Amino acid sequence: MGALQERVKNAKILHDYDNYQTTLEDYAYTSYKAGSQAPGYETKMTELKQFFSRRSGKGTPPEGETEA
Repeated sequence: MGALQERVKNAKILHDYDNYQTTLEDYAYTSYKAGSQAPGYETKMTELKQFFSRRSGKGTPPEGETEA
């Protein structure tokens, strides 16, 4: 039973990765279209922006510490 669980887990990881890559492409295209003032894309970009922060892997600081 362990091998089957591992295969399902790996399939989910691959599916999640594919979805993430597709979302990155869509966000890049949406940013491009919003920059060209295409109708509707500014709203879409604003909605998507919450999922794409500009932080580069810093994560959250440990409890009691602040970011520099």
